[in-house]
Amino acid sequence: MVRLKVTISFLGLNFEGWQKIKGKRTVQDTLEQAIAYIDCSDISVVGCGRTDKHVSADHYVFHVDVTKDLGEAQWLKAINARCPNDIHVSEVRVVDDSFHARFSVKKKRYVYTIRTGNYQVKNIAHEYYHRYPLDGQKMIEAAKSFVGTHDFTGFNVTPKKLKENQIRTIDECHVSVSEDTIVISVLGKAFLQYQVRMMVGVLIAIGSNQEDVDFIDQVLTQKQKGISRFKAEAIGLTLKEVFYD
Repeated sequence: MVRLKVTISFLGLNFEGWQKIKGKRTVQDTLEQAIAYIDCSDISVVGCGRTDKHVSADHYVFHVDVTKDLGEAQWLKAINARCPNDIHVSEVRVVDDSFHARFSVKKKRYVYTIRTGNYQVKNIAHEYYHRYPLDGQKMIEAAKSFVGTHDFTGFNVTPKKLKENQIRTIDECHVSVSEDTIVISVLGKAFLQYQVRMMVGVLIAIGSNQEDVDFIDQVLTQKQKGISRFKAEAIGLTLKEVFYD
């Protein structure tokens, strides 16, 4: 057996997310069908994490164990030849069995793009269009509250009975404001279900003057589900980078 580390990008618009769902078009299932055809065997691809329906990725990593030793360049060409045009393989590397696409991850960077200026039809698959003014300076100030190690119980939907420990560390949460867009960049090792989208959602609410800048601190302190009702649309969220040693 040969273990391949594969780096891809994909456009999430027409996918139901990464993870296989019976009867649905997912990134994982599409890749498994493509690679199984090439390898002439039943295979299973292991991703660096789950992405939601309509979430895109500029840099996503998975590993797969195959029987054919075609070489890195030939595997790259072969997988791309079998993939639809909304998935693209940028790199294939042969690695040893110690590499695990999910467990070997050190950091992930997610980027959320909000278009606040003129509507751009060509960007509807990866930008969230916000029709009303946003106070970018408030969002910049509020985002600082996310940085550090906190209990994110109030900013995700993972049930406590499923995952009791909901403490996570955010290394960066940066808001960049330009004339036409607001871009939110979040860096951390691991995230809970909808965590990034709920973080972005409350920043949009603060920028819309629906909540005060200190609302994030209140939710983090109370550590309860349902206090923050805000969740950003999946369109707009992109997995930008995955970091390994």
